[in-house]
Amino acid sequence: MFSLISWNVRGLGSTSKHNQLRDLIYKHEAKFVFVCETKKSGLNSHFCSTLWNIQNLEFRAVDTDGMAGGLLTLWDGTFFRCTQYSKSKSWILVEGFFGNMDVKMCVCCVYGDSSLESRIDMWEQLKVLKQSFRSPWLVIGDLNETVEKEDRKSNRLCIRGAGALRSFMDLLQLREFPLTGRKFTWANKFSASKIDRAFGQPEWTVSFHALHLQSGPRGLSDHWPLILAEDKMDWGFKPFRFQDCWWQAPKFVETLQDFWKETEGECTRRFCLLKKLGLLRKKLAVWNKSSFVFPNRSFNGFQQSVSILTHLLGGWVQTHMGPTT
Repeated sequence: MFSLISWNVRGLGSTSKHNQLRDLIYKHEAKFVFVCETKKSGLNSHFCSTLWNIQNLEFRAVDTDGMAGGLLTLWDGTFFRCTQYSKSKSWILVEGFFGNMDVKMCVCCVYGDSSLESRIDMWEQLKVLKQSFRSPWLVIGDLNETVEKEDRKSNRLCIRGAGALRSFMDLLQLREFPLTGRKFTWANKFSASKIDRAFGQPEWTVSFHALHLQSGPRGLSDHWPLILAEDKMDWGFKPFRFQDCWWQAPKFVETLQDFWKETEGECTRRFCLLKKLGLLRKKLAVWNKSSFVFPNRSFNGFQQSVSILTHLLGGWVQTHMGPTT
């Protein structure tokens, strides 16, 4: 399950921010983590493990520029295999394979400079990098840029900055992931804006299930962290498939009948047929994983399965619902 956290933490020196980031990682079962403005240099594997203690942790880091900046990208090495990367004071870009996918994907973690000219130059450099990193891109981070007037509480818009960002988005055909539950991602006592954002090329929405963007608690930072994750919603009942090859298992009919009888104690109300079938389905699924030893053979037992299940259901209906007319 894909889950990425991006946060301008405004310094990882304090214990409270360190602990909050660690809690976010574990709470959201992150696979990728991007931290900007770490305000730390010389980050190593020991420090990273204090944030995320997993066996195959991998990371790329960028040292601070004086007393400011500093970037850190962490990922679960069992979930993502990096094949190449690029980094600067404004981004960490990694390309590689996710899980069992046979196509490469790119994750570009961005930190926009406070200087307009530097941000414009950043987008131009990333355009050039796209020629070497040709896989579908995900762009996320503190862009320090808005796209529409509504992205700032003051309704102000930097035309040149927004134009440079739109040009980059158009070239890569990036689509923004809408942020749910919050309008702005940065705020102080006087102003607020949506400068932390996430964009993806169309392939990202195809490769991962229902990606959605939300925010976490900002704690002592003035930025809210972003969490981009696949939807965990239960979309309902999954079809049960009766395997023909089950009929080759020894005493399967007797096992099926025993399972059906066992559901009697679980369900006593008159109209609970669906519940009984659900319990039977679960018992068969467990039995299939633990006991069945002929997964690749098939047997034409469809008519037999219908006959036996009809017999079982018929007996249950007669007992619990009375004769039919």
